[in-house]
Amino acid sequence: MPIISKIEECYRLLEKRARERGTIEYGELYPAIGLRTEEEFDRRLGSFILSEVNVKSQKNGFQISAIAVSRETQKPDKGFFSLARDWKLLSERDDENNFWETEKRKIYDFYSKN
Repeated sequence: MPIISKIEECYRLLEKRARERGTIEYGELYPAIGLRTEEEFDRRLGSFILSEVNVKSQKNGFQISAIAVSRETQKPDKGFFSLARDWKLLSERDDENNFWETEKRKIYDFYSKN
């Protein structure tokens, strides 16, 4: 599957889960877009894809990858928060958990109306 198709499919899957007001684990999401979680390259590619879907969702005022989570922590990995800091959405002083919960609320509110 070409990278652009992986990005589009990832976005579609995240939108579907957002409409259900749920989260999706990386271990479910990555294989659904043709990535193997046991492969370092695929995990890095997955991070890139998630950053690209965030570029698209940012026009709606949120990072949609907030609902993609680790099986162990049930929270996004550090790349989610790093991207938010790079984009000046989150400062070093801000509480990551509060930021994450706010992003999820924005996502769920948006998809309950769209």
